[in-house]
Amino acid sequence: MISVHEDGTLAPAGLSYDYDFRYAGISAHSAADVFGRGNQTYAIITSYLDSAVHMLWLEPRAPGALPPPPPPPVRLMPTVTGVTSPDADGLYTAGDGIRIAVAFTRNVTVTAPIQLRLNADSTAAAAYASGNGTSELTFLYTVRPGDAAADLDYAGADALQASDTAAAGRPSYMIRDGVVEWSEHYPITSASGSGYPAYIRLPAPASPGSLGASKDIAVDAVPPRVASVGPPGHPPTSAAGPHSAGSVVRIAVSFTERVVVAAAAADGTAALPHLELNASAGRPSIAAYESGNGTGTLLFAYAVQPGDADGPLAYAGARALRLNGSSVADAAGNAADLRLPAPGAPHSLSYSAGIVLDTRAPSVAGVSSPAALNATLRAGDTAAIHVRFDEPVLVTAARGQAPSLLLALGNGSAGGAYGTSGAEAATRPAPYSGGNGTDTLSFLYAARAGDYSDGLSYAGAGALSPNGAAVAD
Repeated sequence: MISVHEDGTLAPAGLSYDYDFRYAGISAHSAADVFGRGNQTYAIITSYLDSAVHMLWLEPRAPGALPPPPPPPVRLMPTVTGVTSPDADGLYTAGDGIRIAVAFTRNVTVTAPIQLRLNADSTAAAAYASGNGTSELTFLYTVRPGDAAADLDYAGADALQASDTAAAGRPSYMIRDGVVEWSEHYPITSASGSGYPAYIRLPAPASPGSLGASKDIAVDAVPPRVASVGPPGHPPTSAAGPHSAGSVVRIAVSFTERVVVAAAAADGTAALPHLELNASAGRPSIAAYESGNGTGTLLFAYAVQPGDADGPLAYAGARALRLNGSSVADAAGNAADLRLPAPGAPHSLSYSAGIVLDTRAPSVAGVSSPAALNATLRAGDTAAIHVRFDEPVLVTAARGQAPSLLLALGNGSAGGAYGTSGAEAATRPAPYSGGNGTDTLSFLYAARAGDYSDGLSYAGAGALSPNGAAVAD
């Protein structure tokens, strides 16, 4: 039985601790709890009665000696009781300062530069600020750009440690498996005058007594960035187009997190972000901000103009998303990184032709007939005439009307030039007979008694008439 006073000195009465001493390390737990310096052996022992951590000075004995050693001197070591922060719970961002308090069982002395490593980044740490000679040490953490933690805590049970002692010209201080290992200089010792080291292992992160368990502090110093640009709901859907002049296309800019759009008033007019497009080489093409405030996706709308370039729509470059006097930031106030994926690169608007424009009207590429060369038609005979376009077209009938091709009859040549060989110049409409959705529309001419022509042709450049219907791409 060993009895000790609260100050660690031996006493004939008081708290009692039972230890199972064993030779070959003489440790209450394992050899890992024993360390040596010179010819002296020490042990770190946790009491089974009050969970206090003690440091024993053990007298060396000759190997093979069987009798247990006499009761050695015992010292109570200062230990950590908990970690918290006097600052309010909430969200902190770059430049904010957060104080962290580490409480000990008794007053301690700081004898070397120390720090508390944090989980906000692999190099994040709170520097020692004050508390020397008291039972509570205060550390200050200044949030750096790029730091982030949903629940701020220290990096591990061994996160309280010496700073760069090599730079300070002092030996390193080590904790291995939660056990103090001897060094010529300890960063934290008892303030009672004995100078024996403090046991500075912390409660496990997120466990009772830890910073994460006692406080609800979040760190966000990571700016939102653009993840992708495309039609709403992309991968591309039917919204991809093609879109003709007068159509309104919507473009979704998705971020890595929710963003807040704040409009800035300029001359009484609210300024909002916009997206610069490459739809026309001769004039600005601007997609105006439409919606998405407070979400992870901002929507922009663009009205397709006559003369816009055909093909996949693209923005004007990686810097095409302009604030225009407004601001875009996350809930912590971190300004968004508005750089877009390079045009044509994965996740860009033009990658995989997300939105396609087609503002050019289809035009006739040629007119032909499958009838045999120099064929002669008699009354009742028919001849198909094909009008080929430079792209597929759709025929939309109106009130039962359909397109027709006006043909020229008479002693003429191609193009409708009439001769005077005794035949009366005349025209005949060839009605539409098929081809909807293809690049070739077919018309059918039926010869009637009295028709005469030694070179059947259409009646001029305007011979193809929609006749109340619509022919479009």
